[in-house]
Amino acid sequence: MANGRSRAAALSSAGVLQPGDHVAVVGAGVAGLSAAQYLRHAGYRVTVLEGRGRVGGRVWTDRTHGVPLEYGAAWVHGLTGNPLTTLVRDLGLTLVPTNYDDAVVVTVEGDVVSPSAVQSRQASVWRAVAKAQRVGDDSWSLAKGLAAVGYPTTPLASWALVTEIVQEYADDASNLSLAWFNNDGALTGGDAMVAGGFDQVPRALARGLNVQLAAAVSAVRAVGHALTITTTTGNLAADGVVLTVPVGVLHAGTCAIDWSGLGALAQRQALDSFAMGDLERVVLLYEEAFWAHKQVFGIVGTPQGRFAEGYDLSPVVGRPALEFFSAGAAARSLSASDATVVAESRVVAGVLPRR
Repeated sequence: MANGRSRAAALSSAGVLQPGDHVAVVGAGVAGLSAAQYLRHAGYRVTVLEGRGRVGGRVWTDRTHGVPLEYGAAWVHGLTGNPLTTLVRDLGLTLVPTNYDDAVVVTVEGDVVSPSAVQSRQASVWRAVAKAQRVGDDSWSLAKGLAAVGYPTTPLASWALVTEIVQEYADDASNLSLAWFNNDGALTGGDAMVAGGFDQVPRALARGLNVQLAAAVSAVRAVGHALTITTTTGNLAADGVVLTVPVGVLHAGTCAIDWSGLGALAQRQALDSFAMGDLERVVLLYEEAFWAHKQVFGIVGTPQGRFAEGYDLSPVVGRPALEFFSAGAAARSLSASDATVVAESRVVAGVLPRR
């Protein structure tokens, strides 16, 4: 599925909200449910509106194959100081850490790349980025900066760029800012998946909340000092609204928002500077694991960098399973046919080292 980031924006036509006021939260993802719980504990009356028939947003766990498969967000990133870590443990759930050093990299021909060559090439990505940021212009893309410092285009160099940057940011270097790339704060404590399904987390966050499912919001209008929110199930009056929907949804204009009446024209203009990335995953289930005992697999030389990295999901889902990722243009170039995508990824899986 396409991957994007949600942004939370609180809007009100009446100025500062007070405890006891009614706030509508649009979106029942982790951001929306967390905001709703915060508001509820602060004394506000809260209604959560969700267009889908489930809570979770980008956390989308599918159980139709008898095991929990994550089609959306899968990792808890930065375990240290992360409130999700505390919530997961309070729920008695198990976190399965990802050890990125427990890895092997092979070519599409099945030849193992030496660990020293892999580490050297991965480190060179970041040296090239740092050099490009020193010599480049603020208006440049990351790709232009890397080209200016002579970043190589060998298969291993291209693979390192894909796995170190493109998949992490869900878009190509040509769409990332050189000046502002990697300017966010570093997360610490490593990453982990939730055994038994990530959907257990948003379901827990939804407890005690008034959540209306299948209530897609089509309009938010200011009416005097109140708001009228139009949904597929009718109109809702509120004193304020918190929008926690993906940027792409707001770009699409499917929800008519009275930005001027809400005093939020600046927020609307800021939206134009945001874009959505693309990160696609394919999960392969097997009766028996044939691959080496490694958590992470790198595959060098795949077409357009598709399926350049895979993970052994077996400890998380409870049966032999692999998943592979494609990001940016590699994701957008995938076939619309699920069967074709699965067949292509199975070919990639076939070059993995054997047990």
